[in-house]
Amino acid sequence: MSTRPFQISALSPILEYAPQRPDAPGSPWKSDSGSMVNSNANTGNPGRYLQGTGTVTVQGFGTGFSIAGSLQGVYCSYTAVLSAGAGNKHDTSSISPQTAPPATGMLAQFTGLENDNWVLKLRGDCSNGSFLKITQAVIDGWVGGDGGTVSNNTLDDQSNQLRYSDVDWGQTKGLAAPFYGDSQHYTGVSGATMNLTFSGTAIVVWSSVDNQHGPYSVALRKASDPYTDDGVAVRTGFNPFLAVPVPFFFASGLNPSQQYTLTLKNRATNGTYLDLDYISIYTSTGGGPPNGGFSGLLAPAPKKNNLPIIIGAVVGGVALLLLLLVLIWFIRKRRTTRVQRNQGTRPLDDQKGSSNDHVIPLQTHGNVTPYRTPGSPFTHESQALLQGSPQQGSIPMSSTMSTTTGGYDPYAAFGGGYPTPHSSSVHGSSIIDPVQARRQGKAAEIEAARERMRHGNNGSTGMLSPTTPNPATSTTNSTFGPSWETSSHGQSSSDPSSMPATHIPHRTPDDPPPSYYQT
Repeated sequence: MSTRPFQISALSPILEYAPQRPDAPGSPWKSDSGSMVNSNANTGNPGRYLQGTGTVTVQGFGTGFSIAGSLQGVYCSYTAVLSAGAGNKHDTSSISPQTAPPATGMLAQFTGLENDNWVLKLRGDCSNGSFLKITQAVIDGWVGGDGGTVSNNTLDDQSNQLRYSDVDWGQTKGLAAPFYGDSQHYTGVSGATMNLTFSGTAIVVWSSVDNQHGPYSVALRKASDPYTDDGVAVRTGFNPFLAVPVPFFFASGLNPSQQYTLTLKNRATNGTYLDLDYISIYTSTGGGPPNGGFSGLLAPAPKKNNLPIIIGAVVGGVALLLLLLVLIWFIRKRRTTRVQRNQGTRPLDDQKGSSNDHVIPLQTHGNVTPYRTPGSPFTHESQALLQGSPQQGSIPMSSTMSTTTGGYDPYAAFGGGYPTPHSSSVHGSSIIDPVQARRQGKAAEIEAARERMRHGNNGSTGMLSPTTPNPATSTTNSTFGPSWETSSHGQSSSDPSSMPATHIPHRTPDDPPPSYYQT
């Protein structure tokens, strides 16, 4: 079994500081002031220091975990706890927390562990001017199996194995050491990515930090799994001063026979940058890692079960269709009912006349037949009169009749010429002219009024009985009006001179022919 110590600078985003990142407003963690270039050489012993209460965490796959640093002052205490990481089934009850430096320059050190995923967390509490300083973390990471040969392959930022997203990236050349290969890629575009597919047992991504760097993420997955942002940890490359090179990502305990894809992504805010200097890949000819290896792989995106969505869409569509059909049926039924009401569905003889119906007695030769004025529904009596066969006692009229049966022309005094009635044929039956019918009915009304007036004068309540015209009536009757019954004063109604002035009839074109009345 082969392991290698991987040093991770205190300035590296791989170390997780809480409750806030170093140098954030209100954070108990601060960064050393000054200018440090080569973080690997620990020039100026740069690091982070704690004034107050806070934690620092490091995790990975290996056999040893340590945090280097020191205490300044007497009013500072801490506790370092090692716990099993994801997938680790080892018993940790025998691993005691550390509360004092186990060695010079060390705050916590756990070695001789089983190759597995572990988490080391140090919690400090410092006050009254005392502080705790962190300089680096060290992980003894697994890089190869027993009897295997381990090699290190370094890819410069200009390597054609690195796939940068389109034109989102720029490049700076002519850089001096400690930059690797005198160049560096950078991007200020949010969402810009770099992808690398490889095989190996461990990998380290190197970059730089300064006050113009910001959030980023690194995701490692099996090459056969699609990329997803779910579960990807976001870190920050911010630091008050420039530090190069600084590890941005570390993973050991990989399977050399497995292909992996690493995705570096800029999560820039307010135009912050992400740099890439080089990548170190360790390989081995031995077997795969024990205990399942590195557990920090990006979990594949779960396959979506679209069956409930499909079922819901189908059921919802069918329900909507049924609702539309019911609505259409209801509208059509309502419209049909309304049309039937407007057109009428009852027989004519069942319909009741409106309150405005006006029935006029229609006088024919020998009888009086009610006639309903146009504009109101006709009764079956009026229909029989206008369209049916002649009533008993009435005189059939043809479409060619232009004079009365007695040869009398009631319109001779007004220019002559009896009006020719309108006619039409309905199934071969003759139709009485409505105009003539109205005139005859009006004559009957006038005579009825006169009769009521006459009986009112003599106290009689007799009813008017129209009679059949008499061709033998006198000229006087034909000229001046009907024969009047003897009044209660014994005067003859046939003598106009014997009638009071108020009873002298005034003739109009609409007055009935005198021959209609019996002398």
